[in-house]
Amino acid sequence: MDKVTGMSGKSARLAILQAFADIILESGYEKVRVLDIVARSGVARSTFYEHFQSREDVLRDSMRGPFEILAQLAAPSCDIARVAATVNHFMENRALAKSVMGNPGTETLIDLLAESIEAQAGSAVPVLIARAAAGAQLAVISSWLDGKTACDANDVAHMLRKMSLALLM
Repeated sequence: MDKVTGMSGKSARLAILQAFADIILESGYEKVRVLDIVARSGVARSTFYEHFQSREDVLRDSMRGPFEILAQLAAPSCDIARVAATVNHFMENRALAKSVMGNPGTETLIDLLAESIEAQAGSAVPVLIARAAAGAQLAVISSWLDGKTACDANDVAHMLRKMSLALLM
C-alpha cells in the first residue's frame, strides 16, 4: 500500500504505467523522467522503485505483452490474426507507438523483442539473429506507422511473418 496515496500495489503499478503513457504522448519518450512519472501517477518515489528500476523498465513492462505476440512470428505455428490485431493496435495508438519506437527507446525495445523471439524460437536462434529479426520487425512497423506504405495490418503481419521466417530459419 502506498503510504502517500493509499493505493494498492496493483493500482500504483497501473497509475505508473498510465502516467508513463501520458507523458510520452505529451512530450515524447526522450523527455520521460522518473520524477515526472512519480508526480503524474501520484505514487511515492519509493513505490515507483518497488515496481520498476528505471523508465526503461517501465517501457519494457508496457511493451512486453504486444512483443510476446510479435515474437510468435518466429514460431513454426503462428496466429497471424493475433499478430495483425497487435499491429493494428500500434496503428490505433500511433503517436504513442512512434514515440517509443524512436530513439532512445529503440535499443530497449530491440532487447525486449529479441528476448521474446529467443524464448519462442528456442536455443536454435543465435542472439545476434534474434536481435536482427527484432530490429527488422520494428523497422517495418515504424515505416508502416509513418505511412510509407499503403497496406492494412493483415498485410503487415504477413510481411513480418515472411521476413521473420527468412531471418530465423
